[in-house]
Amino acid sequence: LNLPVGAPSKLTRGGACSIECYLQKIGFSAHVFEALLVFPGKSAVSVNELVSKVFSNKDLNSQLPTVVPFKKVILIDSTWNQCKGIYKDPRISGLPCVVLKKRITQFWRHQNGSPRWHLSTIEAVHQFFVEFHEALALQNCGSFTNYEGQYDNLLFFFRFMYDKIHTLYDHDALKSYKRPLV
Repeated sequence: LNLPVGAPSKLTRGGACSIECYLQKIGFSAHVFEALLVFPGKSAVSVNELVSKVFSNKDLNSQLPTVVPFKKVILIDSTWNQCKGIYKDPRISGLPCVVLKKRITQFWRHQNGSPRWHLSTIEAVHQFFVEFHEALALQNCGSFTNYEGQYDNLLFFFRFMYDKIHTLYDHDALKSYKRPLV
């Protein structure tokens, strides 16, 4: 619901984001990833670790902040139970992965078997940009300073629906907020 509003040209007729356009020629090119997957895979590093590695590379360091270590960020937009199966696709599992810091979701829809720190897709998009911004600020990169809400507009429709749900239902009665944190 949220991402198609921001990137309508990336949609197929069925409404799902087209993965094929992102999976062509994925790999490393002059120390720059074609694509980066936000997923807690076995080899995933934190966003901060990724940025630190780029800044420690002397060849790239002279080009910063114009060189970003990836061209595209991919998120798997499905339930957490379905994500594991999608991740097994070699075109996806072969991508370099970053893992986000644990943050409690505010998503109102209950998912069996997933803890409260499994974010909705738009929350993960927002969290990625916040962490990337903060990592660049730690490296004293250009105009990046402490995060001051620059990407919060990404959550506009999420917040709208959150408010709507919580006017109709009692927050404490929703199953989603009773899930374990572990």
